[in-house]
Amino acid sequence: MRNIILLLLVLSIGVWLWAVDRETTLFVVRVKEGRLTHVRGRIPPRVLDEIRDVVARASVRKARIKAFVRDGRPTLRLSGEFDPNFLQVLRNVVGQYSVAEFRAARNRSN
Repeated sequence: MRNIILLLLVLSIGVWLWAVDRETTLFVVRVKEGRLTHVRGRIPPRVLDEIRDVVARASVRKARIKAFVRDGRPTLRLSGEFDPNFLQVLRNVVGQYSVAEFRAARNRSN
């Protein structure tokens, strides 16, 4: 009985953490072989176009770009193969937009 309660507690915490992550995530895009694909979330088309341009100019081959809300502002987390200047340029692009603009965008995949 004790093991079942512990298991339920761990599962509940896991589900709660997953839900919090989903709530604070604005969008996730992936770069594969230099091609940008929208994975999930809401992103205004003009932001996606600007990110696509930055990825092409920086010749990024592989990356994962996640935007989430921190202190009421969009914040980025990147992983993959890219130049450190690429991160700053992306921050500049995403920082021009408010969280409300991301939340108001249509949920789209491409």
